[in-house]
Amino acid sequence: MYGKPCNLINIQKICKKHKIGLIEDCAQAHGAKINNKYTGTFGEYGCFSFYPTKNLGCIGDGGAIMVNKKTENSIKKIRNYGSIIRYKNDILGVNSRLDEIQSIFLNIKLKSLNKIIKKKRSLARIYFERLKSDYILPIIEKNKYDVFYIFNVRHPNRDKLRKYLFNNNIMTDIHYPVPPYKQKALKGFFNKEYKISDEIHNTTISLPISFINSENDIERICNIMNKF
Repeated sequence: MYGKPCNLINIQKICKKHKIGLIEDCAQAHGAKINNKYTGTFGEYGCFSFYPTKNLGCIGDGGAIMVNKKTENSIKKIRNYGSIIRYKNDILGVNSRLDEIQSIFLNIKLKSLNKIIKKKRSLARIYFERLKSDYILPIIEKNKYDVFYIFNVRHPNRDKLRKYLFNNNIMTDIHYPVPPYKQKALKGFFNKEYKISDEIHNTTISLPISFINSENDIERICNIMNKF
């Protein structure tokens, strides 16, 4: 989430104990690591998004799945109408191919991914060093290499803070405004309230941390936020 790896090592142990397949959602974690091992390589599948705003984003939309040799053909079939040989459909599949334009763009941008991550980590460091203690900041763990696709903080007066920042020409976003258990699509799956989830979604706010932001930009944001 936001470029921070989850506790995949413990999840691996649970999956192994119960013989459950592990599918990693790495949509926001291109280049993130645990103990110097990349996200997307812990499970049977590692699923990445190339939505334009991602650290490794394309100019339209797209994604990719990292697989091992055992499952490679199955995934290739699913993404292409259930077919590997043209006009021969072995299983029910979908049309989910990454087009050539996006692939060319991503191959070029991939060479700059480490540079993008390094820049975003340096901007994140300013937030960590400069923001006052009123803000709940992301947790840093020594064995995890965060890539800060999003820099997300929390504050009890989130809505007032967001308006204050907007009035100071600082754009923010809310990732995400509605807790999953309150989504209409999940109605009937949950029969109680989850207060911690509510608190997170009511206090979360995402700050600017784009590759095009300068260190001066982030310094200015910190100065303004510290006056709130």
